[in-house]
Amino acid sequence: MMRLTLNLMKKFTAFLAAVCLAVTLSAQDFEGTISWKMTAEIADPALKAKMQAAQARLASPEMQAQLQQAQAAMQNPQMQEMMRQNPQMKAMIERQLAAMQGPGAASAAENPLAAMLPESFTFKTKGQRSLVIIKGGMAAGEILTMADKDATYRINRDEQTYQKIGHESAETPSTTIYKITRTTETAKILGYTCTRCDVEPGTSTSPEKMTYTVWVTSEIKGLDPKKLREIRVGQGRSGANFVGQLDGVPLKMEVHSAKANFTMEVTAITPGALSAAAFELPANFTEAP
Repeated sequence: MMRLTLNLMKKFTAFLAAVCLAVTLSAQDFEGTISWKMTAEIADPALKAKMQAAQARLASPEMQAQLQQAQAAMQNPQMQEMMRQNPQMKAMIERQLAAMQGPGAASAAENPLAAMLPESFTFKTKGQRSLVIIKGGMAAGEILTMADKDATYRINRDEQTYQKIGHESAETPSTTIYKITRTTETAKILGYTCTRCDVEPGTSTSPEKMTYTVWVTSEIKGLDPKKLREIRVGQGRSGANFVGQLDGVPLKMEVHSAKANFTMEVTAITPGALSAAAFELPANFTEAP
C-alpha cells in the first residue's frame, strides 16, 4: 500500500518538476509570480479504506503517546549529531512527525494524501531562473532552478543549507511515447481561454498508468508556448516528457490513475520585477552532503 502511494507521489513530483521547468524555459520575456493550488484524492476505495484505517490508528491516543516518545528520543545526543550531519533526514523526520500529530493527523484520516502532497506552491521566475516555494506535504521547502547553469538546488532555510539536485541526462531519450489529443473544448482560467488536451501513454499497460487532462493557453504575454516545443522540455526526464509537445502553456493539469487523482491549477499570475538576489543561493548557507 505504502509502496504504491510513494510511487504515485514520485511520478506526480516528476510531473510537477517537468511543468515548472517548462514554464521557466518558456518565460524568457515574463518576470513575476505564478501561484498554484493542488488537490489530491484516492480513487481506489479499497486503498482509501486501508489508508484511512492506518491514519486513524496514528491519530489514536496510544499512538500519539508513542510519537511523543519518539520525539523525546530525537533529543538524544547521538541522534542529534546524526541529524546534524544529515539535515535532509532531520527535516523529513520532523515533517513526518508533525503530519502524524494533532489536528493534522485527524484531517489526514479523511484524506490520507493531504499530509503527503503539497497544498500549494508559488513559482517565481526571472530570466532563466526560477524559485518554487512549496507549502505543505513531505516535499515542503524551496527549489531553485538555474537553467543558465543547468543546476537545481533544494534550499532548507531552517537548517541554512542547500543541496544540489541531480537529474537524468537530457541526452537520454524517454522510452514513453504519449498520445496527445487536442480537443475543441475550451474553458476560462483567470480570464485566459484554455483548450483541453487529453494525454495518455500510448504503449503503457501498467496498472499504475497515469493519464492527463491538461488545459493550455497561448494568451499570457511573455510566456511563449513555441519555446516549449523548440526546447523539447522533459525529454529524457521521467514523469512527463509530453509537456514540451503541448501547443500552449499549462494552467491546469489533472492526473488520473487507478489509485489516485491529482489536480494542479494556477490561482494567480502576477507580472512584476523581482529581485535578482532571490534567485541566488543564500551567501551564508552551507552545502549539504
